[in-house]
Amino acid sequence: MLCANRQRDAVKVVAAHTVKQDGPFICPECCKDVILKKCRLKVDHFAHRPPVTCQYGSKETEQHRACKTAIFDALAKCSNVTKLELERHLKEVRPDVSCYISGVPVAIEVQLSALSYEAILRRTEHYARKTIYVLWVAQWTPSLDTSERYSPRVWEKWCHAAYFGRVYYWTAGSTVVPYHFDSCLLDVPLSEWHDENGDEMSAGGHSLFSKRYRTPAKGRPLDIARDFVKCDHAGFTRGVIEVPQCRIFKDRYGKFDNLRIRPAVIEPEVESGAARIRGEDLEEDESCPW
Repeated sequence: MLCANRQRDAVKVVAAHTVKQDGPFICPECCKDVILKKCRLKVDHFAHRPPVTCQYGSKETEQHRACKTAIFDALAKCSNVTKLELERHLKEVRPDVSCYISGVPVAIEVQLSALSYEAILRRTEHYARKTIYVLWVAQWTPSLDTSERYSPRVWEKWCHAAYFGRVYYWTAGSTVVPYHFDSCLLDVPLSEWHDENGDEMSAGGHSLFSKRYRTPAKGRPLDIARDFVKCDHAGFTRGVIEVPQCRIFKDRYGKFDNLRIRPAVIEPEVESGAARIRGEDLEEDESCPW
């Protein structure tokens, strides 16, 4: 965890901006003692004293901490970002980063672990009820640019559907890169043989669409603070993927082809779904919990 409460006054502090002399510190979730760890090679953070029974921050990776710290630090420099906070406690949910962006209440969730499909749905629905617009981002991996046969994980498929044919991958600071999953063609080799009657037989020699693999198509880099707007998503169900009625924070550029910078290998599949984009609202939403 990147944040904890000072025991003497219950003030929330960020590990990178405090010192051990300010302690002792307690966990915001279980109220037990935590240790401030100031690191040279890792991100400063708090950790529970063993034995650990609290789930808050218990499975967080160094990569996850580094990602949300970088997003937080970058957004802190943007003039249109206010009420910025790490790990804000909102009862049912605790977004990695939350703030107002041009007056829009936004929760940024960094997905680096195998968060279950059910958990993503549940958190997204909680944010919608709180009138908060959620942006799910993933960690960029080189295979997105080097492989024409990419197997998206379940949560990537969900994000691709929810954000109208794109998944946002974090690269640095407040920069994310959108990728669309084009259909992937697999070659079926030509086979020839003779049957028991001596007749010449053949099979294959054609291509077919893969059910498992997709070919990633890269979009141009986007800045979270400048290139995104709120979107009230009507929700839909397509096959086994269900996108509930929700509020998402998505880029302002419409179809993915407006962002595409790598030629398509084949014609992309069109994601269905309905949404109503309301554009930027420079007035802060008074119904938001922060």
